[in-house]
Amino acid sequence: MRVPFLAMMILCSLGFAGCGGGEESPPPTAEPTIATFSADKTAYWVGDEARLTIVFSNGTGRLVPDDIAVTSGMTVTTHSLSVPIRYRLVVTNGSTTVSQTLDLDVRYRDQLRPIPMPFSRGEHRAVRLPDERVLIIGGEDSSSALPQTVYAFHPGTETFSEFAQLGTGRTGFVALALYSGDVLVAGGGRSVLSAPDAEVIDHVTGAVTSTQNAPQRRRQEAAATLLMDGKAFICGGRVGAVADNTVEVYDPETRTFTLLPGTLQVGRMQHTVIRIDQRRLLIYGGMTTSGQPVAPPEIYDIATGISTVLPAPEAGMRANHEAITLQDGGILIIGGEDYDQMPLASVWRFDPASSTFSLYATLANGRSATAVNRLLDGRVFIAGGVTGLRSSEVTEMTEMLTDTAQRRDGPIMNVRRRDHTVTRLDSGKLLVVGGLGTDLWPLASAEIYE
Repeated sequence: MRVPFLAMMILCSLGFAGCGGGEESPPPTAEPTIATFSADKTAYWVGDEARLTIVFSNGTGRLVPDDIAVTSGMTVTTHSLSVPIRYRLVVTNGSTTVSQTLDLDVRYRDQLRPIPMPFSRGEHRAVRLPDERVLIIGGEDSSSALPQTVYAFHPGTETFSEFAQLGTGRTGFVALALYSGDVLVAGGGRSVLSAPDAEVIDHVTGAVTSTQNAPQRRRQEAAATLLMDGKAFICGGRVGAVADNTVEVYDPETRTFTLLPGTLQVGRMQHTVIRIDQRRLLIYGGMTTSGQPVAPPEIYDIATGISTVLPAPEAGMRANHEAITLQDGGILIIGGEDYDQMPLASVWRFDPASSTFSLYATLANGRSATAVNRLLDGRVFIAGGVTGLRSSEVTEMTEMLTDTAQRRDGPIMNVRRRDHTVTRLDSGKLLVVGGLGTDLWPLASAEIYE
């Protein structure tokens, strides 16, 4: 039966199928595509920036892991690269998403490059600030008095500038960056005895103020670390002529020092303390004055105030050494000297899970008064130090330890140095500053490991 024209128009107006002459359906959305996602180089050095070329169509794009919106045809300059990284370009039209990855190979040049240093310094401390600068604090210089000037190293320009003036020069002191960014400087041998026992450096203005009260013990060659609650933990050290066993904390909120009721089992100086977890601290080595030549390792529990002696992994004494945490949470004990002041080559690893030690590696040379830091790829960099019984036996050699306990020689420093510092910069490079040379004179020398 034929449908009259008028009836047909009515049916079509009601939306029935089969009616011609209406609006056409929109064409299907084109699939997103990625034409180009490439880098300007095949490999990069630590600290380099990469230029990424991005071309795509039919969608909106984002670059991961930076999580930034990108448009087709643009070139993106990355942040300074420190480790191998995988970038991913994601393009979507709302219903369909495509992506493409780009791996950037980033490695160290494995070289040391000298940079100008307009002052001399040895037996100092280096503290990194939140804005990437590094403060060089205390120690000795080439003058007759201990230096009070604090210098700041600027990574962007690789230059030093005067930043602050302490109330007194210091040696054998502790210096810690607090969570606020300000720096606590406490104890040690002081050149101005009327100056405060402890001072705080404002990391923004460089203003130096004394703490509300003095440390509860006048310690030299103590050890310190920052706790999870933001307090500074200080233990041991030499008080007068005695190796002390007391423990105290500095509270940045009240700007006060408080002696804790729990003590170390053995008084010690020239030791190390390093945080294991939220409540436990490992205290290792040091010299005693109690007739006991060996200071066994201890674990101090902040929650209970109880310190527990652990079986010593080595029969002899170890002092003036370094302790550093690995990426897996293990702790390495590196360098130092024995009772006869012979530099030590053995490296011990502490396992936090079992609270036990094991021999990790043996250095090519025993080293005391050395400096260490961990590279971003997990390797441990060990630089300089004293390698023999004579204090003038200072080396320019470096060594590397991998996270699988493999040892190899590192690049040679431009200067022989001991009692220096090695600080890791945000770029992943290392800043080597000062120290004492073969003549035991403070060095006006710095270099960058890259």
